Amino acid sequence: MVGKRNASSSPRAVGGGRSARYEERRARRGGGFQYAPEWSDAAAAAVFDKFHVGERFQVARVVGLLMGVAGELRAWVEELRVSEHDREVTLSILEVHAARMKGAKGGAARKVLGRRLLKPLWDRRAARVPVEGLEVPAAQMCPAWLLRTYSQWERGAAQDATDGTVSASLV
Repeated sequence: MVGKRNASSSPRAVGGGRSARYEERRARRGGGFQYAPEWSDAAAAAVFDKFHVGERFQVARVVGLLMGVAGELRAWVEELRVSEHDREVTLSILEVHAARMKGAKGGAARKVLGRRLLKPLWDRRAARVPVEGLEVPAAQMCPAWLLRTYSQWERGAAQDATDGTVSASLV
């Protein structure tokens, strides 16, 4: 029967951790998943509007764009009406998805990957609140005695004291 070791004693062997050949095997396996950068609001809206045709998305257009050559992808991104930073973000996101798309086997897998690209765009579009017109009610005019400054009020009170009358501003 082996009991628990004392808290002040040292362990018999240091265990755990990765194999010495872990990095070598990982590189040979080709592992490593790369997350795409996060969409900015302006870039997501611009790409959403460009892919959206009528009432639905055309996933085939997304797949065709991502399966094309890199020059077409860059030219497509340059047409977007967004800032230079948003163009760079969009291009990097689309390049990550294009690399995934080119590694996919078969049309069904490519369609799924195309929808994965579109999902954050749908989510951002659903979260945005539509802009409504702002109606500002007309300002009501105040009585003239409310518009007086303190010094005008003070002069008026002094004048009323000499007349013996009580002004409306003192009541």
